[in-house]
Amino acid sequence: MFAAPLLSMLALAAAPADDRPLQQVLASPSYTAAVSQLGREHDRIVEDIITLTEIPAPPFAETKRGAAYLDMLKQAGLEDVEVDAEGNVMGLYRGTNAPGGKLVMLAAHLDTVFAADTDVKVRRE
Repeated sequence: MFAAPLLSMLALAAAPADDRPLQQVLASPSYTAAVSQLGREHDRIVEDIITLTEIPAPPFAETKRGAAYLDMLKQAGLEDVEVDAEGNVMGLYRGTNAPGGKLVMLAAHLDTVFAADTDVKVRRE
């Protein structure tokens, strides 16, 4: 499983000289549960990434990929899923904490730097 080592490396890179807070996070039930969930969902996550990657999305022409992503967000149960005037796809996933809790935002771009006629078929080696 690649998620745990990757998450650990990222946490280590951002860790202060005193690594006790990091060790607390790595030992926490929440972190362990998240890593376990990533492991269980690994194959589906990879397939979703491949599905999106194989939809051509040259700069300023990512509408089709955006529509597929919008559908994925809806299927995943996100709320308020929408596309803004710039073509950004977004949705809201409510946490389980009390109102006024912390908010986490994840962002990425949908377009690629490839020309429209580039073969975007994913090859697994």
